[in-house]
Amino acid sequence: MIDSYERLAAVFFGGVMARLFKPKVQQTVIVIGADEVGRLFASILGQAGESVLLLDIDAERCTQAKELRGVQVICADPADPETLRRVGAEDTRWLFAMTPDDETNLLVCQVARALFAVPRLVARANPASDPNRFKAQQIELMSPARAAAAVLERTTAQRVELLPLVEAAEGLEQMADIEVLSPAHIGQPLENIPLGGCFVVALQRDGQVIVPRGSTGLQMGDVLTLLGSAEEINRAREQLWLCGQC
Repeated sequence: MIDSYERLAAVFFGGVMARLFKPKVQQTVIVIGADEVGRLFASILGQAGESVLLLDIDAERCTQAKELRGVQVICADPADPETLRRVGAEDTRWLFAMTPDDETNLLVCQVARALFAVPRLVARANPASDPNRFKAQQIELMSPARAAAAVLERTTAQRVELLPLVEAAEGLEQMADIEVLSPAHIGQPLENIPLGGCFVVALQRDGQVIVPRGSTGLQMGDVLTLLGSAEEINRAREQLWLCGQC
């Protein structure tokens, strides 16, 4: 009889502990950092249908984040391995370190890779970020807008919502609509067009928005929505307008 009670107690308390520490939704994306940029980023992904967990140690920021639709918020230390274990880091496919502090972003990504083998780690590009430090650790460094676009690259859902992230990124990147006027690029797949490092956010053709793919052939008058630095946008514009006025 005692053994039976012990087994029942183990099952009961085991279930209670599992419910306490297991997220309500099995996340596919973990976002670290609930400042304004982190909240915008998580909100865009959540509203686009991604299952998102937002993690921050600051109670006030977490309280603000709880208003976000489609985002689960946990207030805990994201650099603590036990925290990452409890939120299911071993099951996530993306981890985005979106804090304004490079040291925190590096540390969280290193822990996530070493202990939980998270397949894709992305850190937020801040104005003073040193790309070489992240590259040496095999961590992708992206602006918040480009990171969101990377997650949503196979759908046009919520693309227009990237603009607030661009505006919050302190001038790192911009978005621009550029019409294809170059005869040299007509019929060429997007993957063969030198766009100066820009990310193709969307393609508009005959009033319709279509999902751009590498194999998508360009037509005269197509309008590409591009995301990149001012220099990258200018290089892309030169290519897409090449001989357009000839």
